[in-house]
Formats: sequence, C-alpha cells, structure tokens
Amino acid sequence: MTALKKIMLHPNYDVIPKEAWKEYIEQKKAVKGMSWRDFASKLHMSYCGSSLFKTGIGRKRMNKIANIFRDKELKLLAESDVYWDRIVSIAPLGIEEVYDATVEGTHNFIANDIIVHNSIEQDADVVMFLYYEDDSEDLLDQSKRLIKLYIAKHRNGPTGEIDLMFRGDRVKFYGVEK
Repeated sequence: MTALKKIMLHPNYDVIPKEAWKEYIEQKKAVKGMSWRDFASKLHMSYCGSSLFKTGIGRKRMNKIANIFRDKELKLLAESDVYWDRIVSIAPLGIEEVYDATVEGTHNFIANDIIVHNSIEQDADVVMFLYYEDDSEDLLDQSKRLIKLYIAKHRNGPTGEIDLMFRGDRVKFYGVEK
C-alpha cells in the first residue's frame, strides 16, 4: 500500500468516461434546476459550453461534482476501485476453448483483471445464427442465396434450422419450400 501511495497520478489516466456527463451529471443538474453556468460557477471554473462534454472526468473533479449535488452515486464513481482505461484494440488470437461461467447474485466476475459478465448466450432468450457457404462463382446468381437459419438455443421453445433464400435485389429473406 505504501508503494501505491508514492505513484504520481497522471491526469489523463483513470478518467471516468465522458459519457458520464450526459448519463449522470446532466440528469442530476436538471433535477436541481441548475444551469450549466451555475454548475461551472459552483465548480469554481469558467463556463466553457459544450467543450466540457468532450473529455472524461478526473476523480478529483467527480468528487467535487458529487459534493455539489450531495449524490451517493457520483461519490461512488469518484471513489470506486475501478480503474478506468480505454480499450485500444481487440485482436483475434485464434481458436481457443471457452467457458460459460455463471456467478450467482451479481453475475459479474474478474478475468485477467477485467470485470466481465456472464456471456450473452446465457442471458439470451433466443440465439440464432445465419450460415451461408459461398461456393458460387456465378455473378448472375449472386442475388439469390440459400442460407440456413440455425436456432441453437431457445429458453422457452424449440431449436432447429430453417432454410431461407436471400434476394440481394430486394434485400429480403424468403422461406424455402422443401
């Protein structure tokens, strides 16, 4: 803990995403009937118009904002143990075995230092996949394509597959009679 306290904070790291302005702060401000100029004044800063919404919010500033509104939710954002970082890229690593984990209660867990949630398939009522094997070289035939619709998981009903035809000239799927 002593080593962590010696680290100099960088103002552009661990910044609460700029979406918090619209998602949280704007609503709190509206409830209080406060203008953006009043808000800026209470923060002891100059009113800067919409440029305020273009940047994230440092923890120190979020703490000041939480105090202005006397708001627990904003206080939790300011003081949470979550380290805010931007994902720069996601790159495929090839085929690997995956697992669908379930955690009772919160349904969240930490994997590789990232807070994650159960997979979407676990929470979905219906999971469907469209499959098309492109083996046609005939350019005239590109507007008609046979496709399989696989219903691979259905919480309250049957699974199965349906043949469809895609008409590119109409951008529409049609059922195929067998």
